Amino acid sequence: MLKKLSLIVVLSIVVAAAAMYTLQDTNEKRTVRVGLILFTAINSETAAGLIEGLERYGYREGDNVEFVGREIVTSADQLDKRVAQVIAADPDVIVSTSTPGTLATQKQAAPRNIPVIFAPVNDPVASGIVADYKQPGGNVTGIRLATSDGKRFEWLLKLKPSMRKIYIPYTEGDPSAEVTLRQIREVAKAKRVDTFALSAMPGASIEKLLTQMPANIDGIFLPRDSRIEANVALFAAAAEARGIPLAAPSKQQVDQGALFCYGFEHRRIGRQAARLVAEVLKGTAVGNLPVETAENYTFLNMKSVNAIGLEVSDAMLRQMDEIIR
Repeated sequence: MLKKLSLIVVLSIVVAAAAMYTLQDTNEKRTVRVGLILFTAINSETAAGLIEGLERYGYREGDNVEFVGREIVTSADQLDKRVAQVIAADPDVIVSTSTPGTLATQKQAAPRNIPVIFAPVNDPVASGIVADYKQPGGNVTGIRLATSDGKRFEWLLKLKPSMRKIYIPYTEGDPSAEVTLRQIREVAKAKRVDTFALSAMPGASIEKLLTQMPANIDGIFLPRDSRIEANVALFAAAAEARGIPLAAPSKQQVDQGALFCYGFEHRRIGRQAARLVAEVLKGTAVGNLPVETAENYTFLNMKSVNAIGLEVSDAMLRQMDEIIR
């Protein structure tokens, strides 16, 4: 009788262990779904960095993670529709790019309590996305950009001190662009440099911002405005034709012809956001994850330097994190 009882106990333990192993194996192989809201083509690099970063945390596409919404949204009036499509796919978490993209995502994701990671947003507090950086609360956190557009403006003036009038094209009503404008106007006033800001409505043609560009400007400063950044090639061509510097918010625009950037790199931000996504997928409440700040770097395009005939000192070149040739 004792032997039979012992055998029953052993069998019970074996069955329980097998069930536990099967459950664990099922959990490990469960495919998670990550929604993407990619506003304008510049954020394709953000998505690439995110995918790279998630691989480091064990999430590999085609194995245990699926991405939905990878198509680029080119116009702000398409955002609500794209967010609805992504939410309909029942994602475990959504990664939204840009301020307009995050505002549209938050509006639909919050009532459903879907976690949202933004990557990046210029000023999430000023934009009303979060109330506090350390304790965002709610269903959203992410990567914000450092408050450094004023510093970028100063760098532009160092590259060509003779500049006295800077042109700033932006999208009307874009909260991120408005934050940039506030920052640089303070610096411009202190440096006694005039700024000429011209806006276009979200759905209007960018051509207006080119055809109405004043003739007497000494440089162009692009704000953190996804729509403007996505059209950097047009502004780079205009700057080269006039022989004036073009300062851009991120490395990607310098790769595409802008002269200079003191700012962020989209792919790095994507990799940084991957850690927050991994935390959420592990079960951490998204509202308990502090908003992180992206690092800034200096980038200089030597082809643009030569194209506009700009003289850059060796001392200035040594201060660059990367020189693109």
